[in-house]
Amino acid sequence: MDGPPRKRPRTEDADLEESSKLHEDSDFWFPDGSIILTAAGVSFRVYSGVLARHSIVFRDMLQFPQPLTAPSVEGCPVLEVSDSPSDLKHLLNVLFPKPTLSPLKPVPTTVQFDHIAALVRLSHKYQMDEILEDSLSYITDYYTMDYQGWLKRDQKPLKVKPSQAIEAVLIARLTQTYTILPPALLQCCFLGQELFRGYTREDGTVAKLLPEDLERCFHGYRRLKQVEGQSIRSLARVVGDGENVVGCVQPTVCRKIMHDFWVGVQAGEVGPGDALKPWTDLLVEFEASRGVKICLRCRRAALGKAKGRFGTWTTLPTFLDLNVPGCQWNPTL
Repeated sequence: MDGPPRKRPRTEDADLEESSKLHEDSDFWFPDGSIILTAAGVSFRVYSGVLARHSIVFRDMLQFPQPLTAPSVEGCPVLEVSDSPSDLKHLLNVLFPKPTLSPLKPVPTTVQFDHIAALVRLSHKYQMDEILEDSLSYITDYYTMDYQGWLKRDQKPLKVKPSQAIEAVLIARLTQTYTILPPALLQCCFLGQELFRGYTREDGTVAKLLPEDLERCFHGYRRLKQVEGQSIRSLARVVGDGENVVGCVQPTVCRKIMHDFWVGVQAGEVGPGDALKPWTDLLVEFEASRGVKICLRCRRAALGKAKGRFGTWTTLPTFLDLNVPGCQWNPTL
């Protein structure tokens, strides 16, 4: 008795049928490429040796001969991956960089968060350790433990929108880089409704916090506002609430400015999103926006009383109920 029918080897017609289904990416389709990656209907013809050199996962997959029934186009194997085409293109841009068009063209000094986040996700998935380490360094530099570094984060190479802090939290948990969590969750605390809507990635998927992290943000925001209320009140009292600084040349004006400053902070109109920015810096910005100034004596008195917000920075994990093994929060001023 004959056994079950054997599968027929793929033919040229089958290859042509497979090829007709592919939507070739214009940037990453090398005619002499040795492997075709397909992601959500988009195909990239690249070099398997480069993938194997950078990734343990690809190296393991590609070291075994492909079965005769495996899909191929013109003898080039086709490998379907579950990644989004946009994420995959970010990775391929690193693995197969385009040559510089002009030696006079300046090297970019800024990096977009979406690019780095995609690199982290895929390099973690495919065990590309060098790319993962380099990509994470941008995020840990932005979401730093250094207080002064945090205040100057807008000057750093990585450009981050406030809502992308949601993605930063997910990356911290994915890679177990827990020092990212305190500043990233702090930024999430001030997102308002965006925190619940989530962050929409380039591919249209929405990144959202875990329920326990949402709860941390809710309670953390309330605690921070309570501490801020006490702190700004003590600062405002230096020249407010009927107290006069000896030598003040405009007591009525100075008291009104400090009172309006306190009210603005409480209402969220002063320094929205400026998480833990020093009070004295916010006061200068407030004065500039209103075209007013407290006198020199009052300013000196306020500076002497202002303790800054570094104390809150040092205890962020406590404010956010963070007790994660391996999260060594050692903040610096």
